Amino acid sequence: MLFVADPVELATGITDAILGLFAVLCAVGLFALTARDPWKARLWSVAVLLLAIASVLGVAQHGLVVDPTTRTLAIHGIDLALGQVIALVVDGALLDRWGLTVARRALPFLILMGMIFFGIAYLFPTTFLPFILYEAVAMLFALGVYISLAIARRPGALLMTLGILVTILAAVVQVSPLELDLIWRLDHNSLFHLVQLVGLALLFSGLSASMIAVVVRVPDPVGSARR
Repeated sequence: MLFVADPVELATGITDAILGLFAVLCAVGLFALTARDPWKARLWSVAVLLLAIASVLGVAQHGLVVDPTTRTLAIHGIDLALGQVIALVVDGALLDRWGLTVARRALPFLILMGMIFFGIAYLFPTTFLPFILYEAVAMLFALGVYISLAIARRPGALLMTLGILVTILAAVVQVSPLELDLIWRLDHNSLFHLVQLVGLALLFSGLSASMIAVVVRVPDPVGSARR
């Protein structure tokens, strides 16, 4: 396994690896809350795990010396994973705003939308516009949902709102020409990963707060016997 010689691309690969590792930890933390809110915990843990997979593939794309076929497969894998991440984020917003029945009914349609995005990205690999439009519509929808829930003082909704705002900011950074010199020169991709780390931390905190606030009703065997 050889690392790329370009320090900018190497920094992108390293920040991708950091984001991927943090995403795995968040996915494990969310899955640990399954007993409190099974559908929500599983939905979001899968979404975050897919983000981790996209980050690992990003390491292969940017940080490692690979043959062109492997690099192309990594790019397609990233598109596929991120398309489904966005679909699951929207379903999570539907769940929090309109409940489990709506989220379950919408999930197949949203997964299909993610696959359609992947198909477009596969057919037109030289443009980033389809992903920008797809993500923008989805994130603005989710932002509106969580703003309304934050106004209603739902547990974790304010943190979710901030997390989505930071995620939108990360997307803006990624499509910008922004660069920053720290230990290495960090290009727009590296900065996107670092900003998204903050967004993911906020989302994880908001999701955890909302699920911890759920009252888990444990059957009372003594009371049941009395009845």
